[in-house]
Amino acid sequence: MHLTREMLNQLVDGELPADEANRATDHLADCHACDGAFQVAEAMHELTRDALLAAAADVSFDKMQAEIATAIAVERPLGLGDRAKTWLGEFFQYRRPVWIPAGALAAAAVVAVMLAPTGEAMGSSRAIGVASSSGTSIVFDVENQDGATSTGIVWITDTSGTEEGG
Repeated sequence: MHLTREMLNQLVDGELPADEANRATDHLADCHACDGAFQVAEAMHELTRDALLAAAADVSFDKMQAEIATAIAVERPLGLGDRAKTWLGEFFQYRRPVWIPAGALAAAAVVAVMLAPTGEAMGSSRAIGVASSSGTSIVFDVENQDGATSTGIVWITDTSGTEEGG
């Protein structure tokens, strides 16, 4: 059995566990083909390391740090309007399942109040808010001038089908 290229590279990099490294070294002593492949892998490792060190020597990290600090200093903080826009966008993005039914309930309440007759000639009305597991509803009774009562129901349900935490 010969050593795989991956095993040879791990041996060169010192990444093989001690017991496997010992077996691989013993195998290299007996197998000239694997030993030749190991020598090539070792040479490639040295060349790559030398090339990376030479390339890193040309990089001025002090200059890079100064450029980053300058860019940060030049950056203006967001204005109040931009910060509010960002905050509201993120808030409604993550809280949408709560705000959709709540907004619909508020709109239905406004409609119910607007449609309910008022004044002595029209009779009296009362609105009753009811919450249920399948949705939310507004139930209101309207009594006309003849004493007859009509009941109105406005149902609000969340049909998005998704629930998000929070």
